[in-house]
Amino acid sequence: MGMGCLHQRLGRTRALPFVRRFKPSEIEAATSGFSTALETGGPRGTAYRARFADGLVATVRRAGGGDPEQEGQEGAFYRELQLLGRLNHRHVVRLRGFSEGHNRFLVFDQMENRSLKECLHGNKNS
Repeated sequence: MGMGCLHQRLGRTRALPFVRRFKPSEIEAATSGFSTALETGGPRGTAYRARFADGLVATVRRAGGGDPEQEGQEGAFYRELQLLGRLNHRHVVRLRGFSEGHNRFLVFDQMENRSLKECLHGNKNS
């Protein structure tokens, strides 16, 4: 099955109206070509600090693992998009967008200078 439009994959009633579709070239430019200087790490693999042309500062991470053409990977990516795109909670980083194609990426709000633990429980050292 070839790569197609997100709305066709998710169906008209399940489309994600507040999640932006980025071009791979936008993501590459925003991360300075995936510069190691912008790597932030993360629990689900390498993530990158990104600054997009429109001023959005975000975190970009490669979605899923393995070959995107491998059976099941494409469906898993769209299920993850659907789930993350609908989450709206003050303790969950918001999904801002995605990129489809051979290299799939997810774009999240940037958390500045604090770990998730500090955001949830406060910094007990200060």
